[in-house]
Amino acid sequence: MKKYITLALAVIMLALTLAACGGDTTPTPGDNNGPAPTDNIIDPPSGNGADETLNGNDTDTNGENNLTEPNDDGLPTPTPDTNSTDPSPNIQSPSPPPSPSPSPTPVTPALSTAQILEKIESREVIDEARLPSMDTDLIAMLKTYNEQTRTLYDHFLFVATEVFKTFTEETQQPWHGDAEPHYPISQEMADDMSLRVANNSLYRDHTQRFLDDPLLFPIIDKEGGGSGGMWPYTWHTFLLDHYPEIKTMLAEYFELVENLEEQLKA
Repeated sequence: MKKYITLALAVIMLALTLAACGGDTTPTPGDNNGPAPTDNIIDPPSGNGADETLNGNDTDTNGENNLTEPNDDGLPTPTPDTNSTDPSPNIQSPSPPPSPSPSPTPVTPALSTAQILEKIESREVIDEARLPSMDTDLIAMLKTYNEQTRTLYDHFLFVATEVFKTFTEETQQPWHGDAEPHYPISQEMADDMSLRVANNSLYRDHTQRFLDDPLLFPIIDKEGGGSGGMWPYTWHTFLLDHYPEIKTMLAEYFELVENLEEQLKA
């Protein structure tokens, strides 16, 4: 009996010893089977929008590294996302290119005396901006010449247009004489005849110019154009009695042209 009591006490003591040793889980040095140490672990920042730490690499949602060196607190500092499409308020639109400088206006040379004489002889209006430096009285005469040339030309063009307008009508009778009838004429031909009459009317020898014109002479020769073909002979006389202002201006015009030609040729 004493033998069994001693064995039971030994079992109880062993159980108590095992129970006391079973609650201590602190690993001993060199024990590789215990849990990993947890000291010096930095928890990642929490909160909305914090980047997740996957497999020890800090990445954004695109899988790209979005962190740089740790800051003073020991936490990684996020860097700007260069792939972001959000507009930046600090980005300014590029300035527009400077406007090209206007091309310099080409300088038109002044007319020579010979060119001015040529325009007067052909009864053309002279470009006053191209007049050379000359006597002020001569410039005033040239300006008067331009004004009267325009007025007289417009008057004679109007009268001639009214005369030759009837030549385009179907009811017009053929020209007198043995020639074949030439009526009606085209509007283009009537306009051409009017222009020729207006220009030739600016000369003293207008009648001879009418007769020498190859388009006007057939009408005059066949007694066409009114008054039995006599209109070229009374164009500056009887026919101008209805326009006294034009008749006076025409006389002044002829004298002005002669004076200009004389001074410019001197």
